[in-house]
Amino acid sequence: MKSILSILFILFVIGKIEAVLGLVLLLYTLISEFWFVVLYIPFVVVLGVLFSKIKLPNIIYKLGVLSLIVGFLGLLDVVFYSIFVEKIEEKILYLFMGMTAVGIIITFPNFQGRKN
Repeated sequence: MKSILSILFILFVIGKIEAVLGLVLLLYTLISEFWFVVLYIPFVVVLGVLFSKIKLPNIIYKLGVLSLIVGFLGLLDVVFYSIFVEKIEEKILYLFMGMTAVGIIITFPNFQGRKN
């Protein structure tokens, strides 16, 4: 029972992080008028569903979580720096968005409980 509660807590925290990431992307999209970024989010979800059919070694899942964390923190840094300090090139934003997307795609099967 204790392990189930800890797993639910971890999934709850991950869900909160994803909600914050979505709100930050929406805020950045509205401020910078990057409406095509909105199309990027469903594409990541579709790739995650397709990628969840493939079985990978556990080290790949650990690297996916690392990519998700580094990409998310970098994305937050780029968004808030460009809002409050100065404009940053879009290439840097896309780099961190790509890292976050790769992390989401790789760890998507873990969220569904279908890991190796």
